[in-house]
Amino acid sequence: MWLSLAVGAAIAASAVPAGAAQAPADPAAPSVAVRTGDLDLSRAADAKILLGRLRQAAAETCGGAPSLGDLPAREAYRACMAATMDNAVAGLHAPVVTALYQGAPAHAVALAGGAG
Repeated sequence: MWLSLAVGAAIAASAVPAGAAQAPADPAAPSVAVRTGDLDLSRAADAKILLGRLRQAAAETCGGAPSLGDLPAREAYRACMAATMDNAVAGLHAPVVTALYQGAPAHAVALAGGAG
């Protein structure tokens, strides 16, 4: 199984108020496929692997980190990364991935089903 991570969809979703109609994702927006089929997302170890893959894909779709001196570009990149990751994690509907992404303590992840 593969998950497609698109920066346009993430930014659009973060800018639309809850309950409002959303326009379809821009097909020209950068998109990266993320492999998920080899992972059991109910296990914390596999959820961590997926989060790493998602971060790499988000960095690619957001254009890579700009130089340290370019503050406006760094802020835009940070906002893109946050929106893209938030959207990707929410779209998974995987409690263990969500708990780890949100920085939940180990006992909370175990309660979500991610003892492994």
